Amino acid sequence: MKLLTQIGIIFGICWISACIEQVLPFTLPASIIGMLLLLLLLLAGVVRTEHIREKSDYLLGNLPFFFEKKKKKRSD
Repeated sequence: MKLLTQIGIIFGICWISACIEQVLPFTLPASIIGMLLLLLLLLAGVVRTEHIREKSDYLLGNLPFFFEKKKKKRSD
């Protein structure tokens, strides 16, 4: 249940930031909005690091997987 709560917090912030991106009159990526929103929630004490530590460590540990460079096929 703890892991589901952490996933819910992280993806909830992502969803809220995507909604905010849609209503802003200027261009600002949802990922930046989400990081700022998470920072504000952490500084305000609404979200503590213990609430998201396990899932964020998992995502950071697997981050290189999402940016894996694709190999080009060689034509001989």
